[in-house]
Amino acid sequence: MIVGVDRLDYSKGLEQRLLGFQQFLEDNPSMRGEVFLLQVTPISRDEVDTYQDLRARLDASRAT
Repeated sequence: MIVGVDRLDYSKGLEQRLLGFQQFLEDNPSMRGEVFLLQVTPISRDEVDTYQDLRARLDASRAT
C-alpha cells in the first residue's frame, strides 16, 4: 500500500504522483493487484477556479 495525504493544492504534485504510479504499474505489470495507491486529499480553497480545475482533472484521471 502506498499512502499519500495532502490537501488539494496544485503545489503538492498530485497529478504527477498519479502519473508516476500509473507509469510504475505500466513498467511493472506483475505488481498490478499487489500494490495500490490510497490518496487522501481533503478539498482546499474550493471557491478558487484553479483548485476547481485541479479537482476536475484529478477526478477525471480517477475514472480511467
